[in-house]
Amino acid sequence: MEKLNIEIMGNDKMNIINHKGIIFYSPENIRINTTSGLLSINGKNLMLSTLISEELIIDGEILSIEYII
Repeated sequence: MEKLNIEIMGNDKMNIINHKGIIFYSPENIRINTTSGLLSINGKNLMLSTLISEELIIDGEILSIEYII
């Protein structure tokens, strides 16, 4: 099993590797399934700039990140 890798660049870009799918997507909230829980990103003007099978890049103003196990 590959480990989840999260890279945060300031408050406007986030790279997530080894995710297991997007559960919810809106400009204010993106929820992502992972092997060990749910990752919830809250912000303004959030968008998926890159989405491939196990990697995604989120752009926009990131206000909070919550990891729910």
